[in-house]
Amino acid sequence: MTDLVLVVEGQRLAGFKRLVLSRGLEQLAAAFALTVGGLEPINKGAACTIERDDGLVLLTGYIGSVDDSYDGHNHETSLSGRSKMADVVDCSAVVPGGEFRNQTLEQISERLCAPFGVEVVSERMARKPFPKFAVQEAETCAETIGRAAKAEGAAISSDDHGDLVIRASGVYLSAATGLTQPGNILRGSRHQSWDERFSSYTVKSQSSGTAETYGRSASAAKATVEDAAVTRPRPMVMIAESQVGLAGARKRANWERATRAARSQRITYTVRGWGEGDGIWTPGYLVSVNDGLFGIKDELLIVSATLTKDKNGETTEIEIIRPEALDVLAEPPKKKKDGGFPW
Repeated sequence: MTDLVLVVEGQRLAGFKRLVLSRGLEQLAAAFALTVGGLEPINKGAACTIERDDGLVLLTGYIGSVDDSYDGHNHETSLSGRSKMADVVDCSAVVPGGEFRNQTLEQISERLCAPFGVEVVSERMARKPFPKFAVQEAETCAETIGRAAKAEGAAISSDDHGDLVIRASGVYLSAATGLTQPGNILRGSRHQSWDERFSSYTVKSQSSGTAETYGRSASAAKATVEDAAVTRPRPMVMIAESQVGLAGARKRANWERATRAARSQRITYTVRGWGEGDGIWTPGYLVSVNDGLFGIKDELLIVSATLTKDKNGETTEIEIIRPEALDVLAEPPKKKKDGGFPW
């Protein structure tokens, strides 16, 4: 049986009283919290890794806080921290001139991540550079990268080494182990909500006319799609952020319907242990779910996985959603009057 080890400042700490390691597609920086017996001399901000004792690295980052306590019977130290991506998430984007010129998403990401020792791993085909991409006032590095990624319909996440991963939206691997009830599922909970779901989605936009598109289809494009599952009137009307024609408005309306329907249901399962196949349960993998109680038989996306070790043993809490929930729709650029694109 493998165990987890915290490696920090030459020390290898194991035998934790409690450990929680949380990773997810919606949190760029993985996080951990653990408690060990005794008063350990560990510095805040120290570089660290969390590894399996067979050498598999699960997190590379820094100690964020250290809390020591004692009473007449016990001494203990509680540590918490995040992966290297924490600095990219927290720190402001400082760019000479306030903009990038003729830079690709990967190049923009590399320039913003480099000061923090974070590398960029691209898993998608190369794209053309942005002629100009401005940094917005007071936004963080992660926010700048996120806007650039959204403009290209790309998805961003982080890996076990704390580095940034850029990938094509909707591309996932499949987990070797499924989730079954009855079977390996210990507990299950489901959250369903219609708060952000509507009976119809209307997208309005304006775009410059061309030889192929003119008149109302260009100057006042409007597309409406309905969600038949929402049985009472709940209309939503949106103005497209960028100039799109009728086809673009319809694509945006369909995207809103699909992603909102997918996000309306989240399921959390708890399983015994951390393992999945030869590795651990990992966000970003599609997993086969066969749940007799919830009536689910489908392949769904692991959006987060939280590993826990305490007095009750080792468990993993796995949150899953429909993969369409995280699809990214590329945003067409806004045209200037002179025909250029002011990224």
